[in-house]
Amino acid sequence: AATSLIDGSLQFGSIGVHLTLRSKYSLFDLSAHPDDLDDAMLARVICEHETGLHVLLAPPEPEQAAHVDGAVLNAILDRLLARYSFVVVDTWSFLDEVTETLLRRADDVLLVATPELPTLRNAKRLLDFIQRHTLASAPVQIVLNRFPSVEGITLEDVQQHLHYPVRANIPSEGLP
Repeated sequence: AATSLIDGSLQFGSIGVHLTLRSKYSLFDLSAHPDDLDDAMLARVICEHETGLHVLLAPPEPEQAAHVDGAVLNAILDRLLARYSFVVVDTWSFLDEVTETLLRRADDVLLVATPELPTLRNAKRLLDFIQRHTLASAPVQIVLNRFPSVEGITLEDVQQHLHYPVRANIPSEGLP
């Protein structure tokens, strides 16, 4: 099953760095003609990772992010969903038209958080906002990153505070 990854952290995306990918093209290059997107345009912009993952990188300059709005992203998602079995989007950590568009379109929503009080507070605020505004069409699933890592914060504490079950955790420094 073919998978595509979009770096939705539009101003300061880092997926290219993490995956050691470079391209002179990005989401910005697709923003000029969202209604004319075709497979040839996508093929020029998509980077292929050595694992076979196809990646759409964030714009290289922060000011270019303003050109990738909800309508542009909807057009890109439509084209990618017709071509790939899975489309994964890594977003930035604030709400805007792009993030709200992605939440509405998602089949699965993963909220990744660390078990630290400020992060958990913001995660709770985001979960409440999503619920109040019916933003996510799919249930939000919590993933704890670097857990366990903070003394005194238990899995039960996190779940009780968020009022959501934790679906998975990523250990800190390889600890179980």
